[in-house]
Parts: sequence; C-alpha cells; structure tokens
Amino acid sequence: MAVSVREIIRKLQEEGNPVCCMITDTFNGFTQDLADEFGIPRAVFWTSNAINDIYHLFLPELISKGFVPVANKFSLPSRKTDELITFLPGCPPMPATDLPLSFYYDHPILGMVCDGASRFAEAIFALCNTYEELEPHAVATLRSEMKSTYFPIGPCLSPAFFAGDSTAVERSSELLSPEDLACLEWLDTQKESSVIYVSFGSVATMSVEQFQELARGLERSNQPFVLVLRKTLVADPSVHDFFEGLKQRIGERGIVISLAPHVLLHPAVGGFLTHCGWNTTVEGICEAVPMLAWPCMAEQNVNCKELVEHWKLAIPVQDDRDKSSVISVSSERLADLVARLMRGDEGREMRARARGFRKATAAAIAEGGSSDRNLKAFAQALRDL
Repeated sequence: MAVSVREIIRKLQEEGNPVCCMITDTFNGFTQDLADEFGIPRAVFWTSNAINDIYHLFLPELISKGFVPVANKFSLPSRKTDELITFLPGCPPMPATDLPLSFYYDHPILGMVCDGASRFAEAIFALCNTYEELEPHAVATLRSEMKSTYFPIGPCLSPAFFAGDSTAVERSSELLSPEDLACLEWLDTQKESSVIYVSFGSVATMSVEQFQELARGLERSNQPFVLVLRKTLVADPSVHDFFEGLKQRIGERGIVISLAPHVLLHPAVGGFLTHCGWNTTVEGICEAVPMLAWPCMAEQNVNCKELVEHWKLAIPVQDDRDKSSVISVSSERLADLVARLMRGDEGREMRARARGFRKATAAAIAEGGSSDRNLKAFAQALRDL
C-alpha cells in the first residue's frame, strides 16, 4: 500500500497539485514514513473515542512493562495478571483485563494495533471522533500529554441524525434489497419506542449456538424486534434452517433482515442491542436510544464500560464474562434484559437521560459548538503551517 500511496503523492506533485496534509487512520503507521519523506504534515484520525486514544497512546509503555499482550485462556499466565496499571494519566488504577480486547494475547489485529500505536505520537495533529462534552477528562488528558495538537471533531455523522430527518432513511437505502427495505414499512406499523433493534455491525461473528440463544431470547421477550442477520455473522449454514423456523414462529412480531437502513432514526425504535462499535454507539446516543451492550472485539469492551458505568445509557448483556471472547448468554437472560430495557423503569430512566446526551451532541456539532470550533481550528492550523 505504501508504494501506491507514494505514487499518488508524486503524481499530484508533478501535476502541480502538491499534497498539503495527510489525514490517515491511526493504524496506518506507514503513512508517517511517507509524510516524512515528502515533508508533508500528517494528522492521525482516531475513529473511536478519547479514552481508547489514551490506551493506544501508551500502548508502547504497556507492552514494555509487561501488561500487553493481556493474558487470556489461550495464553500462558502473565506476571501482570493481578497487578493494577497505575501510570495511565487521567485513568484510575485498573487491571489489564479492562484494556481493549485488541490488546489481548492472540487477538487477530494486535500486530496492526501495535504498529499503528508506535507511530501515533509522531503526527503533528490528532483528530478524534468524539466531542469534548462527552469525554471532558480524557480530552483534557490527551491535550496535556500529546505533542500533537488534539482536535475532538465528532461525532462524524450525517446532520439527519440530529434533525430527525426521516428522508435520511430512504437516502441510505440505495444498496438494500426490497426485502430489507420492507422493514421500514413494517416499522411504520409499530408503536412509538416499542421495537428493539439488534445488530452486531459488519465484522463480529457468533457461533450458531449463541445465535440460536439470541433469537430464542427475542422470541421469549414478546417484544417487537428488527434483527440483522448478515451472511458473515454466523458461519454455520444450519443457521438458515433455524432462521426459517424462527420466521414462522414469530409471525409479524419481528423481522429479520440481512442489511438495515438507519432504522435508529425511526420513531418506532426504542432500544438497541449493540456490539458497542463506536460508530453505532454514537448513533444510539444521537438518537437517544438506550442500549443493551454486548461487546465482541477490538475496543468494544471499553465502549461498553463507558456506556454502562459512566454515561449510564446501557445495560450489559454479559455477566462474569471472559473478556477475550463472546461468551454464551442464555435466552432467559436475554429475554429479561429486553424486558428491563423496553418495559421497565430502568429503560425509561435511560431513555430520559439519553435525550440530554442527544441535546449535548447536537450542540457540539452545531455552528459555534465545540466540535465545530475544533474543526475550524484544525483548518486554520493547516493554513498557518
């Protein structure tokens, strides 16, 4: 990839359109070499939140002190398993098991994460998909600890998420099948805030046994639901036979689709069972939808902790879990969690609290808001170079 990017930069120079700045993903550490080679300022773009930025900024030190890779059931016991991490600025003492899942032994992206983190601090600027009011302490810590100028510019979402623009659902649907689009018509028939939306993003996987428990839990809950079953979520082909039986049993109470439009924008959606990927987490916050948090990989366990313990916008799905994998959750527990979120006082309190977060989020990206000011400050900093 470095070769192709180098050729693009060189070609633009030859055409009289030299690159004035490189904005690259944090994990594309090789782009720092290209920035140095061509004398181009580099800005790293961190697509997750600020607390995870801190963990990745100090990942080299976590490795050198033996806390990472974090031990799991597939690795030898670590001498750091029971020792608290006390040197992370802005963070209370914490066990290594609270670090992102991508820091765990044998995680498939650990190598990429380490490579990117090792070049993180060399960038002149750092952009982050969060906003100051959501993570004030983490943002302040990063601004004091980083040599790079730190700009929280998030959330990076369509204005429709804040304006209640129902046409955004239609515009997002160009690549969806008629069957998937039928879910919008089905949602139109449901009561306001009555539907729980279930999605595990585009990368996470699940065993067929766990998926069946999930589906049975939704069935037991007697709550209307939209369940996204993409082709790569469950590798076992037998899931499709189960899926056909599920459709017959639930009738019109639920709908199972392969790809969803932005249904969180729909007024019928009142709860979100999520894998805690940062983009979907922010979408849930922006639409004031309380969540059931079921992290699967990467930094999703950290996002889950923020949602549950700090912002109090979610109920954790997993209980006494091994944080290195997706642990079996019974259909009985899932049905109970859905009831708590959708029909209980706990869910109502979260929904009310979420409306305050939505208001703060909209203010951050509005004209004169913190993220708007930071984005303009970044543009000015580029002009001043």
